[in-house]
Amino acid sequence: MTALDAAFWRMLRATDFAVPADHDLGVLTEALLGYLSALDPELRDSVAYETLGTWMSRGVYSPEQLRAMGRRLLPRLTAGIETPGTDAVFERAFSLLVLAELLHNDNKTPFLTAAELRDWLAAGLDAFARERDLRGYLPDLGWAHATAHAADLLGAAARSPRVGVAELERILSAIAAKLTESTAHVFIHLEDERLAAAALSVLRRKLLEGAILDDWLASLTARGYAFESGWFAAEAGANALHNTRSFLRSLYFQLRLGRDLPLGAAALAVRVENALRALDSGFYAPLPSTVSDTSSTA
Repeated sequence: MTALDAAFWRMLRATDFAVPADHDLGVLTEALLGYLSALDPELRDSVAYETLGTWMSRGVYSPEQLRAMGRRLLPRLTAGIETPGTDAVFERAFSLLVLAELLHNDNKTPFLTAAELRDWLAAGLDAFARERDLRGYLPDLGWAHATAHAADLLGAAARSPRVGVAELERILSAIAAKLTESTAHVFIHLEDERLAAAALSVLRRKLLEGAILDDWLASLTARGYAFESGWFAAEAGANALHNTRSFLRSLYFQLRLGRDLPLGAAALAVRVENALRALDSGFYAPLPSTVSDTSSTA
């Protein structure tokens, strides 16, 4: 039996991730889950995430093996979360990403019970809300990207037909809370696009009334361009405003230019445009005297 060294995993990738007949799948999977916390970005990303994701998509794992993998990952979503800025972020972030892949596969061929799906989403929402290590790409160590990976998980959950109105509202509320909280971090590694994609997954479900969406957008713009209040004048508030505006712009352009647009995408884009205007500091032209009615259900 070949040792599970770096050369072994490179050979596995070179053979299109074919499962070696002379190795136990459980042993291989245990090694891959261990690599999610590795400081070597090749082991974390190219080996662990790509191999697990490929084997899931090819049906290598049974439903019970997939459920067991998810149960293993749930406590790792918050491992070391009280001490941001440490290497523990990699375990949290890549556990989120693999859990997102599990949910993606459940959407194609369900293996979770409704209760398990709700529990996994609740764990993802909790980790997303509590995460304070918002770093994206780190020189020498590669991607942390906990925010983007959480967005992928929320988006996968939102696409499940077994996720209902209440859960969809919680996903949108969690995104708004993360964006508007004062922070030392500015999202520069496409986190805004990944969060917008998650929000768009919610909007594609066409389950939320227009009033709910208007309230959600209002929660993103409630502070406005509040330089006089001291919020925007402080760096942490300015960062939150930047992150929020970047998200709204990404969502607007995904609604205008994206693929697989929801019904009523143009009306939704108008709602987002109005939210952006609420954060305008004098650069946008005034609204025309007649604006298309967007008060109906989105």
